Amino acid sequence: MATHYVEPPPSPRLTRSIVRMNASQYHRMLEQGIIPEDASTELLNGIIVHKDRSDSGGDPIGHGPRHRLIVRLLARLVLRIDSSDRHLQIQLPIRLSLISEPEPDGAVILGSDRQFADDLPGAEHVASVIEVADSSLERDAEEKHRAYAGAGIPQYVIVNLRENKLEIHSAPEPAVGRYASIRRAGKGETFELHLGGGRFLEIAADDLLP
Repeated sequence: MATHYVEPPPSPRLTRSIVRMNASQYHRMLEQGIIPEDASTELLNGIIVHKDRSDSGGDPIGHGPRHRLIVRLLARLVLRIDSSDRHLQIQLPIRLSLISEPEPDGAVILGSDRQFADDLPGAEHVASVIEVADSSLERDAEEKHRAYAGAGIPQYVIVNLRENKLEIHSAPEPAVGRYASIRRAGKGETFELHLGGGRFLEIAADDLLP
């Protein structure tokens, strides 16, 4: 699994006047209460961004019913994924670089829970990430695509609620910040979730779609 991080090129969506910060500065702001520790923000490419909650009735913090459903469906996979040397974490941060700590809806982490008692899982510990996307689809398909590919994450799965499809991104090219392969799967189809170490778990798309 790749451990060398290549910072992705800046997104044209981000204004050039923004002052970027690193993860240490972000954590200090959380500790001091400057940013509420309510899981409504994440650090992406040096910028604090709000997580989109398109179907939550206007609440930027809460989850809407469809997003909540998919997160619950993800949680059901824990029993099929967790073992002595890997686990599935839900809506918790991973460290891609000094300036990127996204909080994917799901991430297959190599190592036990207790292994990360004092630090976040780094890109080298992540076999795959899963994002549930509706209003956040553009960000997930562009900025997060570049961030995850740039960090060498082997697989990136987007649960595209707009089209009711899964988008499975694989074969990362860190130097250019993109995945070389993208496959789509809908109801009645299956895909293989990357578990690390050459292992995969076959999952029905129906298990992750509303």
